[in-house]
Formats: sequence, structure tokens, C-alpha cells
Amino acid sequence: MEKFQLIPTSPDLFGIECAEGFSFADTLRRAAQQERAGDFDKACATRFEAVTLLADTFGDEEEPELDWNDTEARAAIECAAASAVDLFLAGEWELSAATAELALTLDSEDHLSTTQTLAWDYLALGDMECFHDLELDLDERSDYKAVMNIWAALLENRKSDLGKAVANLRSRHPELFAEFCAEAHPITPAYAADLESERPSRATRARRLWLATEVLWTNFPEVINSIKG
Repeated sequence: MEKFQLIPTSPDLFGIECAEGFSFADTLRRAAQQERAGDFDKACATRFEAVTLLADTFGDEEEPELDWNDTEARAAIECAAASAVDLFLAGEWELSAATAELALTLDSEDHLSTTQTLAWDYLALGDMECFHDLELDLDERSDYKAVMNIWAALLENRKSDLGKAVANLRSRHPELFAEFCAEAHPITPAYAADLESERPSRATRARRLWLATEVLWTNFPEVINSIKG
């Protein structure tokens, strides 16, 4: 018996109706509980099970656009987006990219900023064609794009562009430049408190970006070396 079925909510969107005993929303809650209990691996596995169910159900068929306003459809999107991040943090770039692509197919409006995860995945995979195809959906003025521009120029051996990208990071994103050049990136009580505030400082946002992408710089130290000069 199928665990869920699609229910049209408009000509182009679908909600999800789950069979008794299964719920994407419950899956999300269970994963959150596991994470709070300190069992991050189990939480990742719980979310990935939901993604596997989605992928297996759709198979080779074109994935539908889900209705963000439908509770179960939104939970399914959230499972896919969160699992893409889980896999990214585990260094599973290819699987993360596939999962992020699924999430974006289900949610073309990208309510959860999954495009950013996918862009990092493409850079980690060295897939520049896919990265450039995605660039129009990235905020060119953002902190993360400033770092991506450096990595892209490095991967494509564009020395002049690399110098300009590093100069841009230093002049327009000084807090981020300082963070990426720092020797340590502690999660201090002050950082945690500011992160929870209504308007975190630029320095706090810079540290958050470093911590969210640290796995990349462990695997690709040449990017940090290029920033430091």
C-alpha cells in the first residue's frame, strides 16, 4: 500500500494525503526530537528515509510541484531540503545535489533557500556548467555569493577574476573576509545570543556562514588559501 498520494489543490499544484500510520509532518517532528536528544545521525537517517520514499514513489516520472500551503506537502519539501543539508554536511556532495534538485523540483519558489545548498554542491563537485546555470537564482550581493565567486574563479583558473573576487570580499564584505582569514571560529555565548537576536550583526552572520560551510574548507583548503593570499 502506498504511504501517500497526491491531491490536486490547483491546476498546477498538489497537496499530499498520507495513509494511516505515516506522515511527513510526523517524520519531521521525530527527526527534530532525535536531534534535540543529540542523535544527529538518527535524525539524518529519518529525514533521508522520507526523501527515499519520495524518490521511489515518483520513480522516472516527472516530480510534481507541491503546494507549500498544504501541511503534508510542505513537510515533504522540508524533509528533502533538510536532507540535502544533512548530506552536504556529511560531504556527500553528489547525493546532496540530487536531493536538493528534488527539493527544488517540488518547490520551485525555493521557500527554504535550497538553491544555495545546491550551488555549494556543484562547486564541490567541480560541475561548473550546472553552477553557472544556477547563478541567476543566486543573490549576487550576498556574502555567500562573494565566496562562491572566488571558488568559481579558482576552479576555472581565471586569475584576473580571482583577484577581483578576493578584493570584492575584502572591501565589500570585511567581516566575512576577517572570518575566513581567522585561525579559530568559536561558538561563544555572545555569538549564540546575537544569532538568536532580531538582527544579528554582520560579524555573527559571517561566522554562521563559515560554520555552515566549514566542511568545504576542510576538503578544499585552497579556497581559504586564495582568500588569505
